[in-house]
Amino acid sequence: MSSSTNSIHERLESMVLPICDELELQVYDIEVKPSSAQGLVRVVLERKNVAGPGTGITLAELTDVTRQLNYLLDVEDFIPFRYRLEVTSPGVERELSKPAHWERNLGETVRVVLREQTPDGKIVLKGTLVRSDETCAEIECEDGVTRTANFDVVKRARTVYDFS
Repeated sequence: MSSSTNSIHERLESMVLPICDELELQVYDIEVKPSSAQGLVRVVLERKNVAGPGTGITLAELTDVTRQLNYLLDVEDFIPFRYRLEVTSPGVERELSKPAHWERNLGETVRVVLREQTPDGKIVLKGTLVRSDETCAEIECEDGVTRTANFDVVKRARTVYDFS
C-alpha cells in the first residue's frame, strides 16, 4: 500500500469507527483501490463480539452506514480519485488477510493456498484453524497432520462454510 493509500485508509477508519460503535459493529477490513477510470473504496463490517449463522449485519445497517459514510466523505472530500463506495459484510466465507482475521476465526474450517510448498509437498491446506499469531497459523488438515502456514507465503486464504 502506498503512503497516500495508507493515509486514506486511516482517515476512512477514523470516520467509520464512531458509526460502527453506535451500531455495535466493527471494521473487518478496509480496501482502497485507486484506478484511472474509477477506483474502489470498500468497507467491510461485522457484528461486534458475535459470530455464527443469524448474527450477521442487516441490510438496513449496511444502508445506514453507507448513507452516513457517504455524507462524511462528501463533506471531507479527501480521496483524490473517482471511486465507488461499497459497504459490505465479509460473508460466510471470509477472506483471511490480516493476523486479526486469523485469530478471530480460530476453530473454523479454512482453505489456504500457499506460494511455496510445505516441507511435505502441500500447496493447499484445508482443515481446522487451531492456532495463529502475528506471523503464522497452524491448520489441522483433513489428513490429520497439523501444518504451519507462514503469512508471508500465503497466496490466499478464507474460511470454508459447510452448507450441508
